[in-house]
Amino acid sequence: MVIHIQRHRLSEMLRAVRELEAKGYECMCRIRKIRNMKKLWQYRYGDEDFKQFGGVDEHTIYFVKMRKVD
Repeated sequence: MVIHIQRHRLSEMLRAVRELEAKGYECMCRIRKIRNMKKLWQYRYGDEDFKQFGGVDEHTIYFVKMRKVD
């Protein structure tokens, strides 16, 4: 059985991996750091004075695959 684990903080990821290793799971791959860039908002101000504001937010996710050892 394969389990996918995703966490936002590395400390939470390490804690979850250690708990599953104690239950008999092992890592299939290294812990990967995935960065997602998402557009948060756009704002248009007024009709005559056209101003457009934009913003970008970056989220980091840690990902690992684990499997049960027999």
